[in-house]
Amino acid sequence: MSATLRVEVRDGRLVLSGELDHTSVARALAEGRAWLEGSRGPLQVDLSGVTRSESAGVALLLEWLRAARQRGREIEFLSPPRQLQSLLQFFGLEGVLPIRA
Repeated sequence: MSATLRVEVRDGRLVLSGELDHTSVARALAEGRAWLEGSRGPLQVDLSGVTRSESAGVALLLEWLRAARQRGREIEFLSPPRQLQSLLQFFGLEGVLPIRA
């Protein structure tokens, strides 16, 4: 498991900082699901602290989107770094995920 990813809830938002890679997304997925279940306000994920992302990070965001929609809730991803935005564009997902820069 990557020690370089931090997942925490701040001001009702899920805040990620560090690297989203194949070793860190499993923990982030579990913590994100728990946050989805317990959250009552708007679902917002702050990505401004992500320093690097592999395609596993993109899969993580898609899974959170699916999980939120299954619960009839909307989710918004805030301030993704350029590298993550490039991955979304590469995979043709820039219009699929609700992103706010």
